[in-house]
Amino acid sequence: MPDPTNDPDPRGKSEALDDANERAWARRGRYLGGAAGVLLATVVAVVGMSVFFPGADATHSDPPETEVPPELPVPAPFPDREARELFLQALEDYRVGPKPEVESEAFAAWSSEARARLEAGEKAAVEAFANSAFGEALRLLTETAERAERELESRDTAFREALDDAETARAAADHARASSRIAQALKWKPADPEAQVLARRIDELPAVAEALEEARVARAENRPRRELEALRKALAADPDRPDARARAEAIFRDLAAKRYARALNRGLAAASAGDLDRARARLADARSLAPDREETLALEREVEALARRGEVRRAFERAEADALEDRWREAAAGYAAVLMQDPVHAPASGRLDRAREILATRAAVEGLLARPERLAEAGAERAVAALIERGLALSAHSPSLAGSLRELGRQSERYRREISVLVISDGRTSVAVRGLGRIGEVENKSLRLRPGRYTFEGRRKGYRDKLVAVALTPEDDGREIEVSCDIPLETR
Repeated sequence: MPDPTNDPDPRGKSEALDDANERAWARRGRYLGGAAGVLLATVVAVVGMSVFFPGADATHSDPPETEVPPELPVPAPFPDREARELFLQALEDYRVGPKPEVESEAFAAWSSEARARLEAGEKAAVEAFANSAFGEALRLLTETAERAERELESRDTAFREALDDAETARAAADHARASSRIAQALKWKPADPEAQVLARRIDELPAVAEALEEARVARAENRPRRELEALRKALAADPDRPDARARAEAIFRDLAAKRYARALNRGLAAASAGDLDRARARLADARSLAPDREETLALEREVEALARRGEVRRAFERAEADALEDRWREAAAGYAAVLMQDPVHAPASGRLDRAREILATRAAVEGLLARPERLAEAGAERAVAALIERGLALSAHSPSLAGSLRELGRQSERYRREISVLVISDGRTSVAVRGLGRIGEVENKSLRLRPGRYTFEGRRKGYRDKLVAVALTPEDDGREIEVSCDIPLETR
């Protein structure tokens, strides 16, 4: 077994390898995470034990030195094999990590010299590895990776300074400097989202300056609407303008107050004039500006009152139209609806009383016409006369009632006129009319009677009495009524 003391400086070589290992793993840890550090510590410990304690295995004893043939090649020490594996892993980390960015045109724009140095460092490390100088290769690659990281950090610092300087120039409306600095920042990091957004805002600086100048002129000319429009244009392009935003908000509040006062005054005027549509439109304007203000609520009450008055007016007009068309049942319902909304509506109250009186009179007249025989009842003549007299005062408002009254008068006249009836008997039966008197024993007898209900009574000794009830109408003129007792009484 080779004696490690043959190495002129075995401890110095191990410490150099350990140092390279530690730097490589520190660099790799920034890409792969801390878990790999544990594995590296374990490997370093094993390597150290192999170097400094080659006889640590107590179960085997070293053979005598004389047993090794002098002509056999001495195998490479274990640390070199470990350095080889570490280099390969570090190279993979470097090519996955900083190398793509180092090789980019944007990095070359930052420093072509730095890119050249880093490429040379990587090339030297790879050449050392090709010559089996694994420890040296690992050292060179670790230094190159660290240098790349420092260069990228410097690049990022310069980028941030350029970006901040561009933002400061933009805020000061210095378009030339802002454009120059943002162009420099984008040259170093063209895909940075923050830089791209700032570049667009800087491109809009001339339009913002123009809009702000328009606002200044409009303010000098006391044209607040135009000033507000110009400020909104500027803020749309560059929202980060606190002075412009504050001025725009002040103008908007002032214009809103004026619009509110105008809407309120016009709404009240429209309500007073009875123009419901205009009043509602102005109320909508006032609500959009200040829905909870007492003035808005007062206008709302005025509009609601006007709307109710309009509804009442239209309902009354519909009822009047029904009355003119002699539709008094519908008219009465309409007048009642008006009074439900406006209990003190005097015209509707008077019209409702008239409608009810016409309906009641018409019902009474139609009832008599439906049963005209009631006109022959006692007291019917006076009742009909009173009904007709009452109806005449209302008939001017109801043609149908006037017609019914005329028909009732005609029917009443007919029922007051006497008609002829012929009583026929057997000459042996005594005939009488209840309520009027005895006719006698006749074979026939002509009587003059007014239409109505009568009961004829016949009596004959030894025979059953006979009653004949008749209801005479004006159409019964000449009617024959037979009254004869023809059923003998039973004898025991």
